[in-house]
Amino acid sequence: MANNKVDTAWYSEILGSWQAKLYGPKVTADQLHTAHMLGNRPGSEALHIAMCLRVDGCTVRQFCMAGSCGPANNKRGLMIKRGLVSSTVQGKPYAFILKLTPKGAALVKANEAKAIAAVDKASAPKAPAKGKTKVATKAASKPKGTPKAKVAPKAPTTPANAPAASPEAVAPQTPVSNDQQPQG
Repeated sequence: MANNKVDTAWYSEILGSWQAKLYGPKVTADQLHTAHMLGNRPGSEALHIAMCLRVDGCTVRQFCMAGSCGPANNKRGLMIKRGLVSSTVQGKPYAFILKLTPKGAALVKANEAKAIAAVDKASAPKAPAKGKTKVATKAASKPKGTPKAKVAPKAPTTPANAPAASPEAVAPQTPVSNDQQPQG
């Protein structure tokens, strides 16, 4: 495999106490890596697929003792149905042996490329921001859905050649104080 870095934290307990007489040969990092690149997250289902990728495959009893069964058998069947792996059955008790199909190998390569790209992107140095940053741009722009501010109408203007209002037309307003009001 091109990139067989597998997070074995989930498997550390089971791999640390692996009993070859009961479980068969210990799964390798490559087998676990292939199971993960086929779309299985770390767990009992990936362990079952990795065990089935061994040369001698995996019996149901071996997996039940090693990985506490669960829906892993269904996952194996689904991968066969999708054409990612082919399956053969050998011996008694029946051992399921999985082999990658061309479709499965292409999926493994594509997922490896994605994983490598993600690692490269995460380790690439960050370029300094030029001009406004996204945060500053978002803060400067209005949030969507807010109404536009209403503009007050302008005061009517008179044309430059219009006659000015006569002083008689405008009544003077004088302030009224409390002293001048009649009492009643």
